[in-house]
Amino acid sequence: MDTLKNITWKQFYALLISDRDIKNNKHNLASHEYYFNRVRNYFFDKEFTNANIRAWKVELLDQNVSPSTYNKIRQMCSSINILFELGIVITVSRMRETQKDFEVLSDEEIIAIANVEIPYPKCKDYLNKRNKAFILLSGLSGGNRLAEALAVPWKDIRETPKKYIIFRDTKNGEKREVFLSQMAWEAILDLPRKRDDTVFCSYRGLPITQDYASTTFSEDIRDRCRVIGIPEERIASTDDKEGISFYTLRHSWATNRINDPNNNLKDLEIAYTMGHKDTRNLQKYVRKSLEISQKTILSASVLKGEVPKEEVLNEVRESIIRLTKYHPDFDPVAIEKMDLSVLLR
Repeated sequence: MDTLKNITWKQFYALLISDRDIKNNKHNLASHEYYFNRVRNYFFDKEFTNANIRAWKVELLDQNVSPSTYNKIRQMCSSINILFELGIVITVSRMRETQKDFEVLSDEEIIAIANVEIPYPKCKDYLNKRNKAFILLSGLSGGNRLAEALAVPWKDIRETPKKYIIFRDTKNGEKREVFLSQMAWEAILDLPRKRDDTVFCSYRGLPITQDYASTTFSEDIRDRCRVIGIPEERIASTDDKEGISFYTLRHSWATNRINDPNNNLKDLEIAYTMGHKDTRNLQKYVRKSLEISQKTILSASVLKGEVPKEEVLNEVRESIIRLTKYHPDFDPVAIEKMDLSVLLR
């Protein structure tokens, strides 16, 4: 086959489902269809050869595409070659992907941005309620993906045997049940049922598309961060750091759970709640810091005496705050005044 003009997405889709056992859900298929069409359009009037794939790599590098995008294009070329048995020897290698650091919001910051009232020009009350519920769900109840939340119908918000949400339209194709925090539960129930289908919809009661939501929700979260005083250097993206966006909620939830020394959670439990099949996917959420290194080194029993007294007392104070902050009688000033030194006498 000289070019790919005679290959259709319908043919490729059939091979994916039958030969590659790709999960038949719209998230996986949308990505495959996008990159299939990108490769097919490039080779529509060009020979599908290793030399031309190599030349395309040079063009992509000149366009400054990300290594991730290039690798997906290269993988699609390989998949087309294998599934249609074209017999091309592809020698073009993958590009090394360097992962950017992500900004992390604390649980307290997530609650604060959820409670911000934005003066939207239309339907202010509804949009503030909807976005508050969306932020609390994604940032404090499991770090769901954007598309997963957008697809949830009201019938999958359940109260028994516990308050939970069912994500059916997931990336890995498997249904997932996730417990809802009380704050997320109350915020969701505060939403009007404009239509008896999806929980999160536009102010006209229509479903929200993922592309539209990714942009608008990210802009909304950045605006809320500015309102509560988060500095611009944390909000904006740089060459080595991703700024704050909707994905920050998912990333923050995982990072805060994994790096909390008091959570006693297993990797498998965190991975299930997030919708990861492989616990190795959690590695990107581990905060690489001096504190983590110190905690690891000083875990040796013979070194425990090297932890400074003041640092131990600060950790005790932080633990007290963490365990009592949601109690109606919570008094942070009183906790700061506590004399905890008696614990080490």
